Amino acid sequence: NVVSPRRRSSRLIGSSSQVPIKAAVLQFKRLLHTMHRDLPIRLTKKRKDGSIILVSRAEAIKKVQQSISPASMKQALAGPDADKWRQAKDAEHKSLEDNKTFQYVSKEDVPDGSKIIKSMYVLKTALHADGSIKKYKVRLVARGDLQDPSTYNETYASTCQRKAVMLLLSIANQKNWEIATADISTAFLYGDLEEPIFMELPDGKLVRLLKSIYGLKQAAFKFKEHLHEKLINIGFKRLETDSSIYYLSDPDGHVVYLTSHVDDLLMLSPNIEDIKYVYDKLSNCYTMTFDPVAREYLGYTITRDRPGRTLKLDQFGTVSKLLHSFPPLHLSKVPKAPYHRKSTNFTEEEESLLSAKDKSVFQQITGSLLYLAICTRGDLLYSVHLLTRRMSNPRVLDLQRARKVLSYLLHTAQYGVTFYGNDNDQIIGWADSAFNSGEGERKNCFGYCFQLGRKSGMFLNVCKRSTLIAQSSTEAELYALAEACRELLWIRSFLGELNLSITCDTIFQDNTTTINMVKQDGMSERSKHIDVKFNFVKRLVKQKLVVCQHIATKQMVADIFTKDLPDEEFGGHSVTVLGGLRC
Repeated sequence: NVVSPRRRSSRLIGSSSQVPIKAAVLQFKRLLHTMHRDLPIRLTKKRKDGSIILVSRAEAIKKVQQSISPASMKQALAGPDADKWRQAKDAEHKSLEDNKTFQYVSKEDVPDGSKIIKSMYVLKTALHADGSIKKYKVRLVARGDLQDPSTYNETYASTCQRKAVMLLLSIANQKNWEIATADISTAFLYGDLEEPIFMELPDGKLVRLLKSIYGLKQAAFKFKEHLHEKLINIGFKRLETDSSIYYLSDPDGHVVYLTSHVDDLLMLSPNIEDIKYVYDKLSNCYTMTFDPVAREYLGYTITRDRPGRTLKLDQFGTVSKLLHSFPPLHLSKVPKAPYHRKSTNFTEEEESLLSAKDKSVFQQITGSLLYLAICTRGDLLYSVHLLTRRMSNPRVLDLQRARKVLSYLLHTAQYGVTFYGNDNDQIIGWADSAFNSGEGERKNCFGYCFQLGRKSGMFLNVCKRSTLIAQSSTEAELYALAEACRELLWIRSFLGELNLSITCDTIFQDNTTTINMVKQDGMSERSKHIDVKFNFVKRLVKQKLVVCQHIATKQMVADIFTKDLPDEEFGGHSVTVLGGLRC
């Protein structure tokens, strides 16, 4: 595959005159396809009043060009930002030398039979949550795919669960705690290696690795092990419910909750001095950046109003990037819901399978939407759930449905989850199921969600397809209730380990028969085939660990995760899911 020089635009490649090869070919092909076919003038930008408008073609070219990272160091040094990339490269080498990551050796020093792995530079522009360039990053990465299996054992390194982070942020806002973030620079360079590993640098020199480096199979595990040791030495205790969350409560009165997602740390405490105490301890071991007022974490933009006691999480930067890559085709109408209403009388063309190229587009769109839906956009969850069922064999109709979600997303790009401080100190759950909603095997769809207080947005949203086939609506609702009870037990254990006293026992259900089944003794002819899940919920209710409260169907928030609702109902439930504030 070779790109013809006369087909390339100088606006896209800056001052470089060399024809890109290998990975760069794919990047430039995709860029040209995006620019000349899908993005004539359809990129958007945000006004000061919060509205979103289209930008000119020239500005679209500039934005897309900035979002593409160079494929090689040679290409970067030939481009317009050569000085910035060179500085990033020098900083990476300085970090490796200061950390004593490797020592230079000759070929004679390499034992017979030892494998020498290659290395390469990986370049990336780190972005803020709003999509603007944060910094230029260069990493020397080992070719772990060439690594000898005898040089590593354990490779798994856990990260904090999103639901745990969302719950902690909601609690911190309600209790008016301090929230800070920290980032460990070159995190994977701190783990010590026990096995001898030899590597060839991009300039041809040979080195023996003394510490782990990016790209090695065991790099993430070694860093996680190193960070755990340092946190334990400070006095932290690791939770059993989430092995990437730590809790500090020492005799000196320091109280800090810490979450780790690789090298990104989130620290919460009633006192900012306690957070600084932990940061000072960690900064003696790592090179770190510190923000005493959290503004970004894991792609979330954190907007906090301390006087108003509100905290909003949104992913406007991720949404903007998605819309830049796959702009909606129709912008005239503003959809009030992300659903494609047509469900019958499909044409032969709509039922036809997508080409390999369009299939890839559909999978990329659906994957990006799924990430948004499980994080801060619970209002998209059911529509994305339907798309994920067709990932392996999508039709033309499915791509139309995906683009309908993009159209809805374009006009709701600033939506996010809002937590309120002046709210009830109680965790509430909602569980619902749609009987006979599945296609083919008729496995029903169920959903549940949890919130801290009645006004705050949901910190956990789930939409799944049942693994069992329900024979009645009561049985389908029972399965949803059982799954919600399992989640509630995890939340109770999580809060218990953090020594937080928050009421967590209520789950709303709109099926009176289901509630009566779990409250009453005995078993009827219609429920005798329901065994494990039925008795599980019934035992929890009998022990008063779970309280099932009835609520009217029109007020059942979890309906938004199980069925295609009319626009009015969808709008009302989406406000509840997102926390009452949409922008």
